[in-house]
Amino acid sequence: MLHSFDEKLARADQHLKTLEDKLYDWFLSHPYSTTDDIDPETAQNVVRIKIDAVPTEIATLIGDCLYNFRTSLDHLAHALAWRCRGHLSDEESTEMSFPIFKFEKGFLERGKGRIKYLSTEAQTAIQGLQPYLAGDKAESQPLWLLEKLQNIDKHRALLITATAQRMIDLVNPARGALKYMKFTVVHEATEYTELARYWFVSRKDGSRVNVNIDPTFQVVFQQQPAKNLEIVATLHAIRGSIADAVFPKLRPLL
Repeated sequence: MLHSFDEKLARADQHLKTLEDKLYDWFLSHPYSTTDDIDPETAQNVVRIKIDAVPTEIATLIGDCLYNFRTSLDHLAHALAWRCRGHLSDEESTEMSFPIFKFEKGFLERGKGRIKYLSTEAQTAIQGLQPYLAGDKAESQPLWLLEKLQNIDKHRALLITATAQRMIDLVNPARGALKYMKFTVVHEATEYTELARYWFVSRKDGSRVNVNIDPTFQVVFQQQPAKNLEIVATLHAIRGSIADAVFPKLRPLL
């Protein structure tokens, strides 16, 4: 039997697939330009790169994913309350939500009241899923990332995303002998920024040889606690925590 929390997770999956497709198309569009000039002081080739801004549509799709992830948990908590009490008034329903806390004190003082209409067993199960149980690693737990990122998107502004260099593909002609090579990690290069320096010469006559430097980028979050985390991987981690940990633990209690 499908419940509304299943439908919300399925909707999040749809947004996540669209997000992946949009990012793939953007990467295929070759969203950057490079220059390759010779530094007169060092005689080295200097490659600079300028990266296009990540489309705003990406941020709205991230928000759609997070919203449906979060509401799937709230729908689950509400379903558990109905299962326990058989009926909830509108006021009681308004008080319901799935608590997510980084500190035990916050959960005990504010979180438990959000699930007070659930069975004792369900309340205990939800407490056992809290990020604070990870101790010093609570801030990196997927449910805590969901809580913080969804609150930013819901109450403040669209989540800011940035590009970060992941790897570089260097195509070196067979005739080229390396004399110097240095790569620089690039983040969000809205103006031409140094990416690499190199000096290759011909094995045959010592003349200068140009090489092709092709960078690969990823889109990352700019907000804490997810700063510099790759977006799609982070969303999949959140999705996995819900589908593989939360739902299996609580569904049998319905």
